[in-house]
Amino acid sequence: MRRRLLLAAATAAAFSPHAGNTQLRARDYSRAPAITRNPVLDTLAPVQVRALVLPETVYVGQQATYQVAAFFARSVRDRVRRPEFFAPEMRGMLAYESPSDLPAYTVSSRGKSFEAFVYQRAIFPVAAGRFTIPSARLTYALPLTPSFFSRDESYEARSDSIVVVAIDPPAAGRPPDYQGAVGSLSIAADLDTGRARVGDPLMLRVRVAGVGNVKLLPRPALRVPWATVVPADERVTVASDRDTVRGAKEFDWVLTPTRPGMRTLPPVRYWYFDPWTESYQLAEAAPDSVLIAPGALASADTGTMVVPPLAIRSTFRGPLPVPPHERREFWLLLGLAPLPATIRRLTSRRRARTRPDPVFRDLRALARQRRSVSASELRRALVRALADRLNVSASTLASNGALARAARRAGVSAGVANQADALLAELDRAAFGGAPAAVNDAATRAWRIYRDIDREARSRESLRAAITSALLGVMLLLGAHTALAIQDADIDPARRFAAGVAAYRAERYSDAAREFGAVATAEPRAPDAWMNFGSASWQAADTARAVVGWQRALRLEPLATDAREALARVDLPVDESLGDVPPLPVGPLALIAASLWCLAWVVVAFRTQRPGSAAAALGGISLSLALAAVAFTAHSVVTGRGLAVLDATGALRTLPALAAEYGAMARVGEVARIEERRGDWTRVSLAGARDGWVEHALLVRLTHN
Repeated sequence: MRRRLLLAAATAAAFSPHAGNTQLRARDYSRAPAITRNPVLDTLAPVQVRALVLPETVYVGQQATYQVAAFFARSVRDRVRRPEFFAPEMRGMLAYESPSDLPAYTVSSRGKSFEAFVYQRAIFPVAAGRFTIPSARLTYALPLTPSFFSRDESYEARSDSIVVVAIDPPAAGRPPDYQGAVGSLSIAADLDTGRARVGDPLMLRVRVAGVGNVKLLPRPALRVPWATVVPADERVTVASDRDTVRGAKEFDWVLTPTRPGMRTLPPVRYWYFDPWTESYQLAEAAPDSVLIAPGALASADTGTMVVPPLAIRSTFRGPLPVPPHERREFWLLLGLAPLPATIRRLTSRRRARTRPDPVFRDLRALARQRRSVSASELRRALVRALADRLNVSASTLASNGALARAARRAGVSAGVANQADALLAELDRAAFGGAPAAVNDAATRAWRIYRDIDREARSRESLRAAITSALLGVMLLLGAHTALAIQDADIDPARRFAAGVAAYRAERYSDAAREFGAVATAEPRAPDAWMNFGSASWQAADTARAVVGWQRALRLEPLATDAREALARVDLPVDESLGDVPPLPVGPLALIAASLWCLAWVVVAFRTQRPGSAAAALGGISLSLALAAVAFTAHSVVTGRGLAVLDATGALRTLPALAAEYGAMARVGEVARIEERRGDWTRVSLAGARDGWVEHALLVRLTHN
């Protein structure tokens, strides 16, 4: 931040008699800034900048005074050109400027005179910790010669960095109602009228005044048993002087009386921490009275029922089954869907690569030629063809009876298998006997037997189809398993639900909310319990729990109209609220997408030569992916992960500290998104681009787990 160097003043401080050789002359010695009383100056430097903070250790919310002084030697004071001061940026603290310019102070040190110009700020740490204030910077220029038209040379002087330590008020003796106010304060309350009617609003104004950082004073806690209380505006008046920051902060409430008669406003109590006495003090406003005439209530949220209670669900349907898309078996099923097509593709490629031509080609050629065929050549061609067709190795068929056994396992009839084994034995004797034996019409018989075996044996395609069918069966079993819901409850939900219904009809709404809450806790997927819990909480004037119950019921059943109508009763910005639930059944949508996905891959695995089968499979996969994207988006919204409901109306804080400055207002029942958590504080974002910090205890999560 750039500022012209001003003649500033400092806090009140008496002139120190221990200044040594340093002397101070000013028009008001009793108000001399502390930084000018005994500075450590270099007599050889023409311009110097010094900084300090008093006190160096303060409580959070207590004032400290930051001072920067620029000391100009008399010899250069009138020659300085374009002095410009750059104040440091102070993070983690709220700063107040000095209210007015003050005279310069003259300091003498070791016979050399300096003129001091002081810049001052009142600072308030808003959180505990060790804070470093960076160096202040002064730039100026000095002419090279005494001539008016002389060129000048630029210089820069810096102060040392300053450390401020802020500590929290002591925990010992801290009252339960203490909200973080620090200073010396008083409080007053005033009603805008002495007479009113039931249902007509009143304005209550509470004024907290005194010494301290009034901008960060929290709103007092207010409980009025004979009226509803709604927080309204806040106004701040700051009247800082050279020494301290003081002022007042006014808080407004709108009270709507619910009971006639002479009513007394309870004393407004306000605890604060006094850093000068290091103790907690209580400021209390005098009670005030108002005469309430009979009238008509405009709202049923006051304890006096003038409208019928909300309808509730009287039948307990039990918990909803866990949606398939939230089960591991569902995703395993989708992962296995492309496996049959992949296996078919891999086996087809291997067959095309290793056996480009039919193996039985040699046997067929021998059978068709007219010349005589040697027994060894015919045997070799027959064994190769049969081994390839029966999917066994050629060496397996060498032993007696091996060919017949292999053919029978492949589904060949006994007669054909025995003929093949007899022919192979005859060829063995002719090829490996001591004397060559004649084999009559052996090539023709070998080719006929091979064709019979090829016709009767199971094909390799049928084997792959069997494997694929087995995999599909496993997938179907997994799919059926996802439809089973596991119910585990330590209590009798139906009995507790009936007890809640009975308590609600008897207008014991707190008891009903407790019963429905117990059922909902035991069965988190029971929409009836959550819906009735919200309705009972609403009748018991607990808006936050009502919103939580209705929200969870609506997120379990996005098409439930009674939950949407109930949430409309809460006067919140629904157009851009984070609590909006899209009316999309996520479970059926995910099942449709999964069915299309699996069906498309089945078509790919058992593809036919019909035109358009490949296009249909590709279209099914694309459509399933599009539906899955819609279902995933809806699921991320419906689950409500990272969302919470505010349990109180108030202003958010700009920093995670009780003494932090207030920001945007938040209302009870609003749905907020949790962004970050630090200790007992949570940073949330609300609809309308509002964000800030709130105590974690004032948030109720939407997700049950």
